Amino acid sequence: MSYLLLLIVASMILGLQRYLSTRKNVYLGGILPFLFTSFICLNINHLLNSGQKFYTLLAILACLTGLINMWISGRGKATASK
Repeated sequence: MSYLLLLIVASMILGLQRYLSTRKNVYLGGILPFLFTSFICLNINHLLNSGQKFYTLLAILACLTGLINMWISGRGKATASK
């Protein structure tokens, strides 16, 4: 059940990121990457003490890259629709 809830929450976050990144205001799409980075900075010690530092850092970089990529592609769609 925990994995299903995690999948639903992740889908909602990605959907929200897609929606915010296609708005006219450029900064709306940067909200979630900023919040993600802030959360990681506040919890970095706990995350790295989990025992698998390499995989934790890899997951953090993959998530941040995905959010920023969605922001950039959403900006392209928002500017193309003008």
